[in-house]
Amino acid sequence: YQINIIELKEILNCFPYLIYFEIECRSDLDLCDGYQWEIFISNKLFYLKKFFFKFQLISTIILNINGIEQILKSYSSYFWLKEKQWFIAIEWGQRLIYSVPKFSCQSADRNFRPPIHTTINNENIFYDNINALALWGETNYKFRYVKELWLVDDPLMINIFDVIDLNKIETLIFVSSNNNLSIDTIFNLISNMKNVNSIQFFDIPLSLIEYKKRTFIIRQIHSIELNKELKSLSFIEILNKIFPEIQRLNMKIKSIEDIRKILNSFSEYLSNVCFYCNTSNILLTREYFEKIIGHTNFTYHIDLNSITLWIGIEYSSNSTESLQRKSIGCFSWCHRRKSLLK
Repeated sequence: YQINIIELKEILNCFPYLIYFEIECRSDLDLCDGYQWEIFISNKLFYLKKFFFKFQLISTIILNINGIEQILKSYSSYFWLKEKQWFIAIEWGQRLIYSVPKFSCQSADRNFRPPIHTTINNENIFYDNINALALWGETNYKFRYVKELWLVDDPLMINIFDVIDLNKIETLIFVSSNNNLSIDTIFNLISNMKNVNSIQFFDIPLSLIEYKKRTFIIRQIHSIELNKELKSLSFIEILNKIFPEIQRLNMKIKSIEDIRKILNSFSEYLSNVCFYCNTSNILLTREYFEKIIGHTNFTYHIDLNSITLWIGIEYSSNSTESLQRKSIGCFSWCHRRKSLLK
């Protein structure tokens, strides 16, 4: 959406008591003038407390370094930096002018650097805004609030404990084709991540595939995603032994026959499963899933590329209707209600 300063002012004039304003749009240079915004807000929007914007400049605009500095200067007055404490950054390569840290980058790799042109002096603001990090090799920067870690290299080969706070990691993603990652390294890493509950594998370490013992059991992992087709479904049994409380499973399958094997092998806690496959020539019925799951408290959805199952707990037919409604969840109740109304 594209708008100019005149049109936007006309809209904002209708809201003199506005306290929060956020906008993302394509724009010309007039919308990026900090002086104009300062005058307008001071005169028309007395109550405005928060103002966030992300302006994508149209491609016909050409700016040199002096032009960029002039824009920065217009947002560097006492009004912007002291009174309101509203800061901006300019990334001219992407033709972006945006509020910091609201619209700062949230994902990065080890080569990440803060924008050069900005009105804020504290670079840590940009590093602290990163919540998804792909890490390989050493870095001298610290990312304190990462929740999603993409692990490309062996963590023993990089200064991972100095780079991120492992206790804040919620999702761990194994990206590397480095199949020499030892089982001890994997378990030690996860054990240091007190809040991690989800794991994703682009490449599965050989040490996991070949794991035979039951020495390691990790109960905190509730979600697993496998991005590559498995050569053998025996790995599912291994995963279930290591992570016995999996609730969510996303994976690619070769054929419909795999569904039965996987559901029969996996955790009793499983409540949401998504199988990625070509379903154009597949005909599946509710009865098919009932035979596998063993009860009727579930629902499913099939589209062109996936089959998704939501599975509730099995309930006793001797329970009263009110207790069933309270305990078994909406899927079973809706199904049962339809039967009663027939």
